[in-house]
Amino acid sequence: MDDFKQLFEERRSILDGKATQYREERDSWNEKTKELVSQRNEFNSEVRELIQLSDQQKQVREQMNQVVREKKGIRNEASKRVAELRTNSDRMNRQKKNRLNVALEDDESAQLLSNHFSVNLADLNVNSNEVNTPERTKERS
Repeated sequence: MDDFKQLFEERRSILDGKATQYREERDSWNEKTKELVSQRNEFNSEVRELIQLSDQQKQVREQMNQVVREKKGIRNEASKRVAELRTNSDRMNRQKKNRLNVALEDDESAQLLSNHFSVNLADLNVNSNEVNTPERTKERS
């Protein structure tokens, strides 16, 4: 019976050694897990801060985009106004040019008449500003 007792003691000693080894490994892994959990929590905290910063930047960007949209609207209105003014200016320049051409034609006609009839323009008191053209008649009425 002593042999059995000794055999059981040896086996028990072996099992206690393995149990101690496994317990130490478990404790080591638990420590490693705690370190990794702590590291993960630090990363998550940093990520939350970066997300908050990103959200703030998005708000600033959206505000600036709104300002840009407003400025573009103002620019578009101003561009339309400039185009209208150019169109009106071009129209007025063409009308002035047409009136000038008519006045020049009237001056040339008066010159031809004076040459033909041997009449001095000064004697006729002909002035291109006083010549009645259809446009001037419309303007006066």
